[in-house]
Amino acid sequence: MTSTNRKRRIFCVGLDGGTWSVLRPLMTAGHMPNLAALAERGISGTLHSTIPPITPAAWSTFMTGCNPGKHGIFDFQGHDRQKRETYFVNATSLRVPTLWQILSEHGRRVAVVDLPVTYPPPPINGVLISGLMTPNRETIFTHPPALRNELKARLGYEWPLLHEEEERGSFQGDFAGFLEQMHLFISSRIEAMLHLLEKEAWDFTFLQFQCVDFLQHPFWKYLEATHPAFHLDRHQEVIRQFFIPLDEALGRLLTAARRSMGEETLMVVLSDHGFQRHCVRVELNHWLHQEGFLAPQIQARTLWMRWAETIRKLDVLELRKKLIHKSRQKAMARSLRKQCIDHERSLAYAISSFWGYLYLNPQASPRDLRRLEDKLREWRDPQDGTKIVKSIFRREQLYHGQALDRLPDLILEPAPGYTFSSKTYFRDGRLFSPVITDDFHVGTHEREGIFVVAGPEVRNAEPWLRAEADLQDMMPTLLHWMELPVPGYCDGQIRHEWFDHAEVLPRVVYDDSAREIAGEVRLSESEQSEIERRLKTLGYM
Repeated sequence: MTSTNRKRRIFCVGLDGGTWSVLRPLMTAGHMPNLAALAERGISGTLHSTIPPITPAAWSTFMTGCNPGKHGIFDFQGHDRQKRETYFVNATSLRVPTLWQILSEHGRRVAVVDLPVTYPPPPINGVLISGLMTPNRETIFTHPPALRNELKARLGYEWPLLHEEEERGSFQGDFAGFLEQMHLFISSRIEAMLHLLEKEAWDFTFLQFQCVDFLQHPFWKYLEATHPAFHLDRHQEVIRQFFIPLDEALGRLLTAARRSMGEETLMVVLSDHGFQRHCVRVELNHWLHQEGFLAPQIQARTLWMRWAETIRKLDVLELRKKLIHKSRQKAMARSLRKQCIDHERSLAYAISSFWGYLYLNPQASPRDLRRLEDKLREWRDPQDGTKIVKSIFRREQLYHGQALDRLPDLILEPAPGYTFSSKTYFRDGRLFSPVITDDFHVGTHEREGIFVVAGPEVRNAEPWLRAEADLQDMMPTLLHWMELPVPGYCDGQIRHEWFDHAEVLPRVVYDDSAREIAGEVRLSESEQSEIERRLKTLGYM
């Protein structure tokens, strides 16, 4: 094997939801000179996300180089078919090792900050600060645990988890306050990483800015010039208060990384998915009911109906928060949702957020399935005739691997601008809810993300955006660049074409050794309730 006789290091930044439709005009206009300079020195392009392009599925694919059928995560929630229960995924839900676990096995030192689905933080050869899906700041969200106190002493305040807005309502009506909170997210994450870069010359570092996604969901109307609610002054303020500071943070990080890790460090910027306008929410379970594919419970006075009536009365009297503990409220709500559907008499039911996830009755025949798919293809928005379902995938068409049975039977890609939800308010029966301008999610996800790679042996490819890759390609490509074996089970391809001097890199070595993965550990009821509350605050549920 040829070797360059130097230690290869990688500094990686994740922009959750980063999209060229926003970033490229800002780079061209000179508002993001650091990102533009990085793109000019290397290769950049479109990074196709997972199906579905949802944060937990996408970052899990980046971490593992595998499709969701292997790593086991496709959304914020998993679903137990036997118990018909949903639960929130966590780091132990992954069925294959992560990039940092593999790097640790090879003796490389790793620092990972604020990446989703890394709680509880696994032991690695280095440090990890977990990101989205961390229940609260009182949990052990760092490895090693002592790092939490070190961060507090260094930063001078608690690690932000949007706790403040949960206590006093979301910031969607407070433009300046929300921008201030997003700026706090930038500053806290960069200060943490700068602190870690001062401590040690890491072999691999990853810092994720979740705040890009947080900001674009409610402020997409100020980022898309053709949006009906576009406001030029606010557009300029978002650039000034968020994207310019974000680029300045990137510049500080790149400078610090070169100083700490070496001038020949490979620099990578990528996103897990892109963004688009959000126009309409569609209720899948209501449609399934109206079309005869789903049967609600019909018993007049079952226990769950009595509980529902009690909760409604407590809400009217504003007693629910006082009389029922938060974790118990969430547990009751999940139980009520589960019991709303008569699963024995239903052909299919949905547990959806953004994209559509349908679970089929095990007794469903091929004819039943074809009839359901035909009806979904015919489904149109009565307002303008738009086809609601862009694509229908049977899970075996998209996924393969040992975790296949954890995934839905059908995955529905909505038409651009549409998202699916799965409420069970059958008496209401409403199918379509237009997204209003002050909705927290006026922007939503789409598949085309971004990547920039610059450093030793990387081609200089002009013009921008010519290259294309899949998110699952990143992990094996980065491992190979570091001259380390690539797991033979990876689904991603090594992007040799990104590098000018292929002879400098060794030939690809695949590691086919089996790795045992410990069983999935469910979070406690209180932890799941905290996560559900946060995701609802952010509009993900």
